[in-house]
Amino acid sequence: MIYRVHLDIKEMRSKLDEFAIKAYISNELIIWVEADDPDEACGEVVSKIQSTILKERSTMKLKAKLTKILDSIRFLKIRRSTTRGV
Repeated sequence: MIYRVHLDIKEMRSKLDEFAIKAYISNELIIWVEADDPDEACGEVVSKIQSTILKERSTMKLKAKLTKILDSIRFLKIRRSTTRGV
């Protein structure tokens, strides 16, 4: 199944400013992922965000704080979707 996951990443963005990460420019984010259930969809979203951050900058200091940074993501809505983008 495809899930549409709506996130509030305002706090995460403020924590990423310390590392000059500019991958995310909005305080809210919508990501579509393929997963078997909503819990797996949330895990997939966090993995995608982590991957994007580490592609932009991968320092030891950032890696050490990344778990705490990712914990600041707020999941607003998770909806099952029949197609991507709907």
